[in-house]
Amino acid sequence: AIDQDERIITLNHAIKRLFGIEREDYVGMSLQGVIRNKDLNQFIEKAMRASSPVEGEITISSNGNQFLQAHGTVLLNEEGRKVGVVVALNDVTRLRMLENLRQEFVANVSHELRTPITAIKGFVETLLDDEQMDPSQAEKFLRITLKHVDRLNAIIEDLLSLSRIEQKESKERIETREEAILPRLLSVVEICEPKARGKKIDVRIDCDPALKVVINAPLVEQALVNLMDNAIQYSEEGATVWIKAEVTGGQLSLHVLDERCGMEEEHL
Repeated sequence: AIDQDERIITLNHAIKRLFGIEREDYVGMSLQGVIRNKDLNQFIEKAMRASSPVEGEITISSNGNQFLQAHGTVLLNEEGRKVGVVVALNDVTRLRMLENLRQEFVANVSHELRTPITAIKGFVETLLDDEQMDPSQAEKFLRITLKHVDRLNAIIEDLLSLSRIEQKESKERIETREEAILPRLLSVVEICEPKARGKKIDVRIDCDPALKVVINAPLVEQALVNLMDNAIQYSEEGATVWIKAEVTGGQLSLHVLDERCGMEEEHL
């Protein structure tokens, strides 16, 4: 509670804890002399001028950003005269973090969905535009389209599994099994082939045909398609992109390599 001269009438323990106030002789002192926070001072000035309750947001930056939701309303005496303002602050840092996570999650899911949808659209348009297409080529396009549909379905299943896990209705684990890695690399190249062909990019595979590993094949394929798609998108026309699998130190290493300068270390 602050009077009209912005002197402190009272502070509760929660406010003292939020702003790290240790002194006890704060009553009657200037607010700015006790709490140095620009957002709070501006909010109180706004509340002083307002004729009705106001809301706002305050940031505390001393220990990393902490976000507070502010509510301010005029303080009246027994005669109904305005003598100051009362401000209530609620810590909404966790809600803000969850909102940021939600936005990032939506952006990631949108990216995951965009690649197969774009590919499906491209293949279907090609089939519709070319009525004289060779049947074997048309069948190839339809099979690739079907793979993209399966990938969309896998993404949706992943989202449903994530929801079930978060709700603790299930203790699902990612299923893995031993299988050859080369067919998966070939599938990745086939899915990305139309985009590579459009930019005249040469895609090469480096993998021992006998190499077998324990993996969740659809998830590995999904990750590699995203990497390959980015490598093709940001490569110059006529460049080369490699997809490589090798075992080092008993572990499988998968690489998608392009000829560009790569990412700066600070962004890795």
